[in-house]
Order: sequence, then C-alpha cells, then structure tokens
Amino acid sequence: MKCAIIADDNTGATDAAGMLTEKGVRTCLIIDSRKMEPSSLKKYDAVVAGTQARSTSPKTAYTRTREAIKDLSTLKPKTIQIKYCSTFDSTPKGNIGQALDAAIDETGVKQIIVCPALPVNGRVTALGHLFVNGELLSDSPLKNHPLNPMTDSNLVRWLSYQTKAEVGLANIQEIQKGAPSLKRYLTGLKKKKITYVVADALTQSDIGILMESLKNEKVISGGSGISAEMARVLFPGKKPLDFTKRINNLRPGTAAVSGSMSPATAAQNKHALKNGFTGLMLDPIKLLKGNFNRKAILKKASDAIAAGAKILFYSSSVPSQKVKQTAEKLGLSDAKAGLKIGAELASLASHLLKNKLIGRLIVSGGETSGTVCSKLGFNVFEVGLPVDPGVPYIFPESDSECILVLKSGNFGSEDLYIKVDKLK
Repeated sequence: MKCAIIADDNTGATDAAGMLTEKGVRTCLIIDSRKMEPSSLKKYDAVVAGTQARSTSPKTAYTRTREAIKDLSTLKPKTIQIKYCSTFDSTPKGNIGQALDAAIDETGVKQIIVCPALPVNGRVTALGHLFVNGELLSDSPLKNHPLNPMTDSNLVRWLSYQTKAEVGLANIQEIQKGAPSLKRYLTGLKKKKITYVVADALTQSDIGILMESLKNEKVISGGSGISAEMARVLFPGKKPLDFTKRINNLRPGTAAVSGSMSPATAAQNKHALKNGFTGLMLDPIKLLKGNFNRKAILKKASDAIAAGAKILFYSSSVPSQKVKQTAEKLGLSDAKAGLKIGAELASLASHLLKNKLIGRLIVSGGETSGTVCSKLGFNVFEVGLPVDPGVPYIFPESDSECILVLKSGNFGSEDLYIKVDKLK
C-alpha cells in the first residue's frame, strides 16, 4: 500500500479520500483502525482512517493519533499523511500539535511539513498566514467554529502554542523556486532542528511543487490539497474509477442531517427546503433537556419517506444565548452541548438507514458524522467520487444498497443535497 492518511475526523477523512479516488486511486475509509483486518484491504491502493481527535482533549488526540499510525504502519505504506482541516481548526492547547507530536514520536522522523491550504475551496497560505476567500481566517466567518474557534491566522505562532517543538516557515518565494531548491531549504531547516515547517501555497501548483520535494518523505501533514498532490505523485497513470452500477443498485429514499452551524450548511438547508426536501426542525433546547418526542419525529419522517419525500433533520435557529444559558443550567460546556445536539440528530438519521428506509444519507458536521457511523456500526467503506470538491460519497462494506456523504460543515455547493439525491 503506497499511502495512508490519518484524519482528525470522519468528514476530513472522506475529504482527503475523495482527492485520491478522483485521481483513480482505489481507497478505503476506516472509522476505527483498531478493528481493521489487513487481509481484507488488499484490493485498495490507499487507506484513510478517522480518529475523531479533532475536538477531544489534547492528551486523547495524541493517543488516538499515535495508535492509528501504529495500526496503519502494519500495512507498510510508503507515505503517511496527518490530515487536518484546511482552516487549521484548533485551540491554543491543541489538537494539531499533539497529532504531529504523535507522528514524530511513533515514526522517529525529524521534520514534518505543515500545509493546510486548499485553493479550490479558497483556503491559501501566505507568509505563514491562512486566508479564506481573500480574508484572513481570523477576520472571516469561518473563525467562529463552535468547538475550535480560530482567532489567530498566523499558523507559525498558533502551532507553536500547541507543541514544544520548533516551528518554522517555507514562504512562497522558497516554494516557487522549485522542488530541488525547496528540498535543500527544508534540509537546512532540519539541520537547525526546525521540526515543523508551515508551507505557503497560493495555488494547487504550489502544493504540487511542495509534494514533489517530499515524495520520499515518510510523514507529511496538511489538508486535502496535499492529499490530491500525493495521489498525483505516488499514483501516476491511474485510470478513472466508475461506480455507476453500484449507485443504480441503491435503495430509494434520501435524508440529510444538519449537525453544523456553518454558513455553507445553512445555505444548503435553505436550498433543500425550497427544492423538495421536507424539513423536520428540532428545538435545540428540548434536545439538550431530552424532552423532545423522538418517537413522534421518527413517525413523521417514516410517513414522509413512504410518501416519496426527502427528509432534512435540522436544528431550529433558537438564539445562541438561550441555548448557552440552558446548557449552563444543565452543567454542560458549549462543546458538550454541541456534541449532545449533534448526537441526537445523528440518532434520528441512523434510525432511518438502519431500518433500510433510505438509500442515501447526507451528514453535515464532523462530530455528527462520527456519531452516525458509530450508531450504525459501520467501520469500513469504499470511497466513491466527489460530488463537490472535498465531498465524496462512500459505500459501507456491510450494506451494499446505500451510500453516505459525510461532509465538513463549510464544504459543498448550495445544491449539494439535490446533487446527492439525483446522483446516477
């Protein structure tokens, strides 16, 4: 197996995996690497594992990442990527620094590149600063992640808060000198004991130069932009993949669950409700208190699906201050409250798929996606092709008549849910 990718959540894992399949690389997604059976993975060129370490404690993030590296190393991959979000979502305490430290400690490498850029989705780095659609990340709407808010766009500084290792920069001038020159520059930084090197990238071609300089490295890190270049460099000449037959064999029925508060997801929900989806809105305060009528909601969903409707579970727009006050009364932090709401939404969607009422399920939000897979007991998926950049469909190996689309809250076009419903 030529490459393995270890992602901090399941939507990040599918994002990276889609970059590989788009280049013809047969790829599987594993939810829990401890449960994988290496002999069953022989038909794949690459493996991607989710760790759900994005919003855990820093100590847990380190442990989960190191365990996943150890598990996937039994497959003897040429290259391992530590994958995180292209907005570098983290806090001053972690968890990206801990994931990188785990890779250093487990593999013994002396230096890892840090390249979150994903130009196709408007995320670029310049002089070590992360920009989103032309704005500094810290000035953009994406800074307000409910669990991992990003208040500083300087990635060298931000990563330095999370690790004791030295953090340096390969600026755009060094990148654009070409791969041989860049490799010499990185070697010079290694001699100075610079362990992590944040890499500028304004275009996908810049990331291509970076990957050319790293093609013999054991460990790299970054967003799915570098995953795409890893596919190109490590798997030249692959033929396109075709999943048409499998899609045509899916059960009827489509549902979406919105566990993200991002502007992109809000726009997707709005578009879906205007274009044939039946909305089932849930009050987040009732969800937190546990006094909503789950049985009645599922009955509405089942009846609507039986009548040919497409379903969208989403949380009503109760003012965040009221939700916060309710969470405080229940002794819940903002993070735990968000996870609880997402878990309840995931439980509803999982019921529909488990009972074979639908064949297509879209899940928005990394934590919610992880909960869905856990409740369904799905662990291994074959990864299909992207519906939108960073948003592929995936086939559970234990259910041949359904697909899931696990997407980051900020990813996907406005009509994503419609595209998944009409996918052929």
